[in-house]
Amino acid sequence: MTGVVVTAGGERYVCGYETFVDRGFDVSIRRLGSSGWTRNWDGPAHDADKASEIAVSSAGSVYVVGSSRTKAGGSSTALLKCSAKGKRLWVRRWTGPDDANPQPKRLAIDGQGESVQGPLPRRRQQHLLVCLQNK
Repeated sequence: MTGVVVTAGGERYVCGYETFVDRGFDVSIRRLGSSGWTRNWDGPAHDADKASEIAVSSAGSVYVVGSSRTKAGGSSTALLKCSAKGKRLWVRRWTGPDDANPQPKRLAIDGQGESVQGPLPRRRQQHLLVCLQNK
C-alpha cells in the first residue's frame, strides 16, 4: 500500500496497486473494517496503473491520485473519486509535457470538501497543480 488515511470518525482507507497476470498493475482502493470494501481500477492501456495517495472529504468521498499507462505507451496522472460505499463516481486523467513519467505524490481537499488539489506530472523539477471543483 502506498497511501493511508484515517478520517475524524475513525474510518480507515488505504490505496496502492495489485498485480494481475492478464493486465499488469491496477489501482487498488480499500476501506478497512466491518463495513469495508475493495475496488480496483484498470486504466485504458490495461497496464501499470498505480495509486500513490488517498484522501477523504468531510462528506465521505474518497479521492485517489496515481499514475496510469497510456495506450501510446506513455504515462498519465489519474485522479479517481469514489463514494463512501466504494462506488466509482468518476476518473480524470491527464498527461504532462511529452508524456512525461508522472509520479504524483500529494493530494489535498479543502475544508468544505469542494476542491481537490493534486500535482500534475513534473518535468525538469517544475511542479504544476490542478484544482477540480466538485459541484
